[in-house]
Amino acid sequence: MNKLAFFWLLGLFLGLQGCAPPPLATSKGHLHPAPEVAGAAPPPVLNLPPLPKPQAQKSKQRFSAVVTGVPVKQLLFALARDAKINIDIAPGVKGKVTLNAIDQTLPQILERLARQADFRYRFEDNLLIVEPDAPYFEHYAIPYVNIQRDSESKVGVSNQISAGVTGQQSQGNSEDNESSTKITSLSRNHFWERLVKDLQSIIPSTAAGDQAPTHILAHPESGVLSIKTTAKGHDRVRAYLDQVLERSRRQVLIEATVVEVVLNDRYQAGIDWAAIKRDLVNKGDLGTVSQDFLGTTLAGPPVLTLTYTGKNIAAQVKMLNRFGNTKVISSPRLMVVNNQTAILRVVENKVYFTTTVDVNQTQGVSVTTTETIPHTVPVGFVMSVTPNIDDNDMVLIHVRPTISRITGFVFDPNPLLAQAGTESRVPEIEVQEMESLLKIHDGNIGIIGGLMQDNVKESTDGVPVLARLPGVGDLFSVKTNDYEKSELVVFIRPTVIKNASLGGDLNEYEPFLSHPQTPSMQTQ
Repeated sequence: MNKLAFFWLLGLFLGLQGCAPPPLATSKGHLHPAPEVAGAAPPPVLNLPPLPKPQAQKSKQRFSAVVTGVPVKQLLFALARDAKINIDIAPGVKGKVTLNAIDQTLPQILERLARQADFRYRFEDNLLIVEPDAPYFEHYAIPYVNIQRDSESKVGVSNQISAGVTGQQSQGNSEDNESSTKITSLSRNHFWERLVKDLQSIIPSTAAGDQAPTHILAHPESGVLSIKTTAKGHDRVRAYLDQVLERSRRQVLIEATVVEVVLNDRYQAGIDWAAIKRDLVNKGDLGTVSQDFLGTTLAGPPVLTLTYTGKNIAAQVKMLNRFGNTKVISSPRLMVVNNQTAILRVVENKVYFTTTVDVNQTQGVSVTTTETIPHTVPVGFVMSVTPNIDDNDMVLIHVRPTISRITGFVFDPNPLLAQAGTESRVPEIEVQEMESLLKIHDGNIGIIGGLMQDNVKESTDGVPVLARLPGVGDLFSVKTNDYEKSELVVFIRPTVIKNASLGGDLNEYEPFLSHPQTPSMQTQ
């Protein structure tokens, strides 16, 4: 009996498996993770023969020379004779030198002589060639994009009140009061134009004597810079280009997290940043607090900046839960090159219409013309950043986050629209923005806070059906207004990127990227 029940259950299980739907076919464009390949065991370590003993390197020959007002050719021949090398001296090499060299190598002495007699030299096997330091062309590769960028941002508040009496033209009946505050930030990046101008100042425009003038030829489309100058001029060019290219290639990863904190009843005055600092001190992440009483504009609240050595933004966002409910509005990440402005824009273009009505009299007949014009207003999050990275990985960031939202609509009070029975609703836009300069070390986090706003939520509760009756519905309903105060906080963390690859500083993003599969070729 037990065996019969076992086979019956086994048949029922297999039948259910046969009724199961087949697995869905995977799309050809789907990204699959790379298959795991079992690695072979490493070969056993064998006893290798010992390395040969290091051989002593031959010490460089050193010379001593003490001369005063000696022709340079005479001294060069003497050095070549003592060094037992051949020498060729061009006819243009001339002048007298004064030198006191004690126990120095031949290249060291030649460098000192070249600074006095204006010649250049080179070695070819056992031959020393000396020739005048005449200008010559040398080509430099400049790996920089051929582009000119100008960015400008303006932040300001202007309040103007005008009052007057209509129909009178007497003086003293109108009065204009205006108060404005404006901050303008300009950023210009004309790399190739500035590079050529700087090189013209670094190297002389004409060579000494009857030598040919210096030429600087820039070809931004191919990234080649050709310069004709002396050997000393080329040394100055190489030193300058090394500094410029090394700094212009620096880049930083900017992580920004914008959090809205709906404050509870205990913290209606705002987030207690002193309590945040105490928590950071207790955790060992000591921070420094500074207050900016001007903020972005004089009409806004003071902006507070906080920097500390913590590296986990998510943990710091959780610390704000003690002050109220938190909501992350945006969390962008930008890779920005040194001294370049980058803009991140995540907005939704809301469409609204404005209507104009014109009434004209034509042969005693009123003709009404209505014109509707569409407009768009961006609503969302916009942030611009401009970083500067120094030699100690300290990042100075100019940041400007802007958050806009629609709070309501107002009707155009034009009386012609009311006569025509037309309504034109214009949105009311609330804009919260701040502009600041932050100095943050690589990997540390900076905080910008202090922008607060009041929100009012209206709700109506009442008896079903009766609350909707015209005239008497208010007797069976209750309207309540919920007031809440919120504060915006921006977390910013710069990370200096020295090796921009998945095997380098961007290795934390490697698990999120699938390895593409090579499609198989099928022959029909």
